[in-house]
This record gives sequence, structure tokens and C-alpha cells, in this order.
Amino acid sequence: MAIYHLTAQIISRSSGRCVLAAAAYRHAIALENERTGERHDYCRKRGVEHSEILAPKDAPAWAGDRQTLWGNVDSAERRKDAQLAREIEVAIPRELTAEASTRLVRKYVQENFVSEGMVADFAIHKVPSTEPNLSNDGYDRHAHILLTLRSIKAEGFGGKVRKWNDRDRIQSWRKGWSKAANEFMASNGIDSRIDHRTLDAQRAEALENGDLAKSLILDRPPQPKLGPAVGAIEKKARDEAHAKNEPYAPVTERGRAYAASKSRLTAIAEAAMAKARQHKILKAFFAAAQRWGTEKIRRWIKDRSPLPQSDNLRNRINVKRLSRKLKNNSIRNLGSAAKAILERERRKKLSSQRAKQSGNDLSYSPSQPHKAKGPER
Repeated sequence: MAIYHLTAQIISRSSGRCVLAAAAYRHAIALENERTGERHDYCRKRGVEHSEILAPKDAPAWAGDRQTLWGNVDSAERRKDAQLAREIEVAIPRELTAEASTRLVRKYVQENFVSEGMVADFAIHKVPSTEPNLSNDGYDRHAHILLTLRSIKAEGFGGKVRKWNDRDRIQSWRKGWSKAANEFMASNGIDSRIDHRTLDAQRAEALENGDLAKSLILDRPPQPKLGPAVGAIEKKARDEAHAKNEPYAPVTERGRAYAASKSRLTAIAEAAMAKARQHKILKAFFAAAQRWGTEKIRRWIKDRSPLPQSDNLRNRINVKRLSRKLKNNSIRNLGSAAKAILERERRKKLSSQRAKQSGNDLSYSPSQPHKAKGPER
């Protein structure tokens, strides 16, 4: 199942970071910092599947060269606490192929960053999936997108663009990633979808739409994050267990919490689907009353026996009366239908009691109370 993940961070000298080192690491290459004379060599790093630079149309030719691009970014900043670049990291849906993943990231970068005037240098990394049966080819992919913070023209970099730091802009990028990923999954015939909103917001929408199963699944705390350090420890333990042909068990506290969270999520999903199936059966019954006659509905109840005993509706429903009501479109949904049935039976019982008390056999109607006849004249 695809998950949503997007994080944004600033690469700054104040935290002791170097933009050339960041670029070299993400692309598994060697870059030299001419300002300090340092060489950042990550050529032995594995897992980089694709690297690409996208620049605005009026950018100079050197913007397409990684060494020159990030060397100029570094030399353009004079302050010891200067902000050098922004990084966006996204998780690519595991259901997509390698080729589709590249096209997705390229489209997202072009529409959200390059069109705004940024130079984007992105790399797609792949790692062996922890759940190979759920991924397209046994790998999970994510993308690192390095972005410039200054405007760029044919003559070089200009000033810092402060509007790119707005909180609303970040939210727009988050929404843009979910939109682009969902469009690609839909075009590739994949049913999974991702959502950039919080669980509470998604659950509220599910309740408004009457999606009981989805609302129950979303009624949970967010899953804990393993992080790179704990993830590496758990991966090593998993590989060792597989090599010995033994079952894998988490070895860190955070790993155990993550596994427990996944188990709880599975249990919640199963319970939600059970309730949804029960709810769907009831809705199917009331929908059938609009299409079928009385005898067909009786056979449907007898053969399938779908109604929950807890609701005590099975023994109370007058099928003929319900069918007539629904055919007249006076009741539209399950809750009002059940309420109307029980209210009608309450009135019928009350009518019978009052008829016995009054000593006559005339039926009683709550809307038009019966008036006893006076003595004949």
C-alpha cells in the first residue's frame, strides 16, 4: 500500500553543513569545494537509480553541471550562517515501476519548482523493500530534491526569493505531490491513493461521505517513524534472521513499537471491514425493497439471514409496509427507515392498548384520535 511522505529542510552553514557534500552524497559522486579545498567523495555509495538536473529556460548552461551549479551556490553566500539550499524528500509509491517513478518525480519537480524559477537537482534512491510482496519489483524508492534559494538568469544568480519560504507554499507542494502521485497511480491502473492531509481531516471527510470502514481505519494515532539509524539496525537483524531461515523479531524499542502499530492497524482494518460489510448488507436490504416485491424480500431474508440480531429488526419488520414506503420514496436511508418502522410499531401497540381500554374495536390513529359515539337519539 502506498504511503504519503514528504519532508522539507534547509541546508545551512549554521548547522555545519555543506551543499556540495549534500549533493555528492545524494548522487553518490565526488565533488570538490573550491572555497575550502575539501573533496567530498561518496562514489562507493549504492542505491542511486537516477540523477537529473532541471533548470528554468533562461538559466545559464552551467546550471546543468552539478559541480559548477553547487560550487556557484556555495561561493554566492558570504555569511557563516548562510542558507544554501532547500531539500524536499518524498516517498515514491512502491506500486510504480522504476520508469514510472522517474517520470512522476520529473513531472512534480517541473510543475512545482522549476516553473517557479528554481534549479532542481533530484536523485532517486532504491532500497530493498521490507515487504517485497507489496512492491512492484522488490524495491522501495524515494527521491531527494535539492533546490536553489536564489533567482537565476542568464548572467547568474540573483537575490534570495523570500516567498518560497511561505508556509502556504510548503502546503501547496505537499498537496501537489499527492495529486501527482495519485494521477500516476490511476493512469497505471493502481487502486492505491495517498493523501497529504492529517488523519483527523481524512476521517472527517469519510464520515461526511458515509464511508464507515474508512472512518474507522483512520481513527488511530499516526504510525511511529523508525528513522535511518533504527531502520539500519532492524534491516541488519532482518537480513540475519532470513539468512538463518528464522523468523524475524524487532531488536530495538522503536522497532517493536512500529511492529505493534502495524499489528494494531491490521486489527483495526479487519474490524472496520467487518462493520462495513454488516452495514452494507443492511443497506442492500433496504435498496432491495425498492426493487423487489414482498415475496422476493421474504426469500432474501430467509436464504441470506443478513440482519444483525442486535438491532432486533429482523423480527419487527413488516416487509409489505416497508416495501410500499420505500417505493414511494418517503424514506431514503437506513437510519430513518429503521426509526420509522419502530415508531410505526410503537403507535400500533399504543392504538391496540387504547382500543382495549375504550371497549370498542375501532382502530386508533395518533394523527386523528377516535371519538367515541354518544347515545343514539
